[in-house]
Amino acid sequence: MAVPNEGTGNLPSDQGGRFFVGGWDGAAFQAFRVDTNKNQKAVIYGPDGNPLLPAAAAIGDTAVNPTTTSIASRSTGWNGAAWERLKSGGGQLQTRLSDSAGVGIATAADGDAQATATLLGASARQQAFNGSTWDRLRNSQKQTLLASAARTATTSTAVYPAYNYRGVILLLYPTAVSGTGGLQLEVCADTGERVLLASSNITTVNSYVYIVYPGAGTSSGNPSQSSPVPLPASWYVQVNVVDASSYTYSLIAHLIP
Repeated sequence: MAVPNEGTGNLPSDQGGRFFVGGWDGAAFQAFRVDTNKNQKAVIYGPDGNPLLPAAAAIGDTAVNPTTTSIASRSTGWNGAAWERLKSGGGQLQTRLSDSAGVGIATAADGDAQATATLLGASARQQAFNGSTWDRLRNSQKQTLLASAARTATTSTAVYPAYNYRGVILLLYPTAVSGTGGLQLEVCADTGERVLLASSNITTVNSYVYIVYPGAGTSSGNPSQSSPVPLPASWYVQVNVVDASSYTYSLIAHLIP
């Protein structure tokens, strides 16, 4: 039996009537291929004469967008220019949500700018708009406004934003009193625009409680004094030394939404 040559126009056979397996390419006979393990190899062509299935290639990030038929077992996403494999960590699929400009989810913080594009957020925290930026909503909070120290002159705290706090409970603790004029506590709006509460003179060592809160009733004793008004957008506390003597005290605030 003779082995046929490729490229002939006739389908060859031996004298026993056995035919060789091959295919017609439109012009000549071509024999089917087998690999070294005698496994049959076949290539499927499209109408344009190009293979429908490209040669095998390793799958990697930034693979170009295919222009021919491709079969691959891969999970990829198109980034606008190339294909990238989906990421995973610890066996968990990782995804990133973002808008059309590529802006993703950010940690919520005070002073967040007003969004100028589609806002994408996933957060269990609420925010409130202050007229120009966004702030996180607060829970009840305790703050030391003035640490214990000896003072002989008027001392003011920092100016604080009210956020969503409606009022405050102030605790003044004088522990050393040397003069007779005493201390006077004032709760002020902004930078002295309005005094919300002005205490009586404090001349003895004790604890004093002052409340600024909507609807708070006026009373003597405990609390020492109160004011039924809400906190303004920004506020501070000023402690005046009436007679320039030395007074040791601390000031604590409990902020109430």
